[in-house]
Amino acid sequence: MRKRLSKRITIEAEGKTEADLVEAIEEAGRKISDDCTVGTDSNDSGRYYFEVEKDIVPDPFTRAEKRLVLHIARFVLADAKIFDQVAMMLAVSDEQMWILREKVRKHLKKTG
Repeated sequence: MRKRLSKRITIEAEGKTEADLVEAIEEAGRKISDDCTVGTDSNDSGRYYFEVEKDIVPDPFTRAEKRLVLHIARFVLADAKIFDQVAMMLAVSDEQMWILREKVRKHLKKTG
C-alpha cells in the first residue's frame, strides 16, 4: 500500500522576467511558511496563486491496475453486484470503490 501524503502545494506564478517568477514563488513560500493555506497577490510585474491541501491520499491504483479494472468494468458496470465483487477481489476499500466506480463511469461516458 502506498504511503499517505500529508500535503500538496500548488503554486501558479506569472511574471515578465525570470526574476519576477522567482520573487512570486518566494513570496508564496513565505506565506505558506506562515501557515496560510491559500493566497494570491499581483503587481505590475507578475502574480501568484497558491493552495495548500492537507491529508492528501495519492491515487491507490497503478496504471496497469486501472487499465485492468476499466476493461473488466466495461463488462460488469451495468451489474453493481458484480462490480462490487470485482472491487472486493482487488481489495479495494469502500471509499476507493466509489471513487473507482465514478472514474469508470466518467471514462465510459467519454469513450462510449
